[in-house]
Amino acid sequence: MDAIHTNERVLALSTNPLLCTIIAVVFRNNRVLPDRRVELYFKCCEALLDTWERNKDIRNSGLIGNFGLQQKLELLATLAHWMHSKAERLAAPEEEIVRRIAEALKAEYQSDPGRAEGEARRFVEAIRDRSGLLRGRGDGSLEFSHRTFQEYLAARHIAALDEEPMIDAVMPDLHKAWWREAHLLLFGKLGSGKGGSSKVERLACCIIGASGKPLPFLEPPASLIVRPFSLRRLSPGWQLQQRVARLLGRDLIFAIRGYGQCVTTARSASLTKRLLREIDGLLLRLRNGSLDIEYVIGEFVPYGGNDPVGTAVTAALLAALKDDDQNVRSAAAEALGGVAAGDPAVTAALVAALKDDDYDVRSAAAGTLGGAAAGDPAVTAALVAALLAALKDDDRGVRWAAARALSSAPSADRKLFRKTLAALFQNFERTGHFFDEIVRLTESRQLPGYRWRSLQGRRKRKERLYKLLKATGTGLAIGVVLYFGGQYYADLPETSPMKAFLKAIPAVSGLLGLAWGLVLVLRGEKRTLWG
Repeated sequence: MDAIHTNERVLALSTNPLLCTIIAVVFRNNRVLPDRRVELYFKCCEALLDTWERNKDIRNSGLIGNFGLQQKLELLATLAHWMHSKAERLAAPEEEIVRRIAEALKAEYQSDPGRAEGEARRFVEAIRDRSGLLRGRGDGSLEFSHRTFQEYLAARHIAALDEEPMIDAVMPDLHKAWWREAHLLLFGKLGSGKGGSSKVERLACCIIGASGKPLPFLEPPASLIVRPFSLRRLSPGWQLQQRVARLLGRDLIFAIRGYGQCVTTARSASLTKRLLREIDGLLLRLRNGSLDIEYVIGEFVPYGGNDPVGTAVTAALLAALKDDDQNVRSAAAEALGGVAAGDPAVTAALVAALKDDDYDVRSAAAGTLGGAAAGDPAVTAALVAALLAALKDDDRGVRWAAARALSSAPSADRKLFRKTLAALFQNFERTGHFFDEIVRLTESRQLPGYRWRSLQGRRKRKERLYKLLKATGTGLAIGVVLYFGGQYYADLPETSPMKAFLKAIPAVSGLLGLAWGLVLVLRGEKRTLWG
């Protein structure tokens, strides 16, 4: 029990009765639970797919009976990656899953594609009915018995890719909450031995440099005297993504977390030095900005409801929000936090309270609106606009409450998200406040303007540019030769042997080309003179 309670991820798995049994089997077979999550999840999959099947009649299932553990894991990894490629998809129709497995089997057994679908169906049924790694939901769909298995197997699929496709599969979804655990498990899988150290280093370096650096004049000056006069204050929206990413250092922090998933032999000396250098730079920037570096170190209601009683309480609080006593209005605004989510009348009243004469009431209303926005998936532009206006309030407490409310209610609308982030960052640039609110707002979200350009695409563009330059240079060279050759040819007398030789060159070249083409045809080669 101590081995379970000392590991949060193991504890989360053990809440499932089947998985708790699997963990017990792993512990019995190994006498210890692996420290690394990626190893624990592999042992659990091994127990489900192999250990429990040794004495079962799975050998009678055709091609699947000849599959070893690794081949089963490869098929399930392909399925898990497909399921995880859509956010919040934890289940899929059984027929669609069978079709996906059949496609993978067709690649394996091209000589007998007709059997692929039948084998896929038997495989899915065996995994569902015998191993328990897949389970039915009662509506004709299947899901992995725990989300962790889907994340782990999706990470295995990405890890099996070549270096550049692997990086291109990770970077577009970097910092997205849905992919966070899968990406950390990818580091663990790649970093399971020395053989994956090059992939770990390349991936970590891409993550560190994902957001890029802002222009030098947009960096915060080291001198506190110069800071109020810095040009960066005049351009709070310029390179917002690069500046916020530079401030938070979250690319570096995520790379460090991923690096921590790797075994010692997979950690290269060059990447270790790079990370240490980047950490020193981040801490220096935080100190220069007079910020609390605990963020970086930490990274390494009243009754309410839809029933009659709740409705009466809400009505009483709304009435109290219009009381003559500012203390009553302030208390009512705070109390409405327990019933604000999803109630348009409460939200409208709190927005109106942002214009109250008393700063305590405005502050309480701003703070409570954070709960209203967080509970409403479709945060209205009017609500965000009201909170953004509150950021310009004369009272510091009101500004703080508005900032906290905005940071706790990130909208799915990218324009509103960017507008909110820009307003908080502008206040931070001017006052040095709201750092924690920026962290909270951007947590598990990509910064506006982030875009990954695939390594394969970059290489192809470079190759096309090289070919273009080569062709241009060749054309220029031929043009120069033809120009000066023409001048030389025109100056030769008609009886000159050189002129006769030059006249014969095109005909001779054509005959040679024709002869070479006939040779290639006779040899049965399907290529051209140039290829």
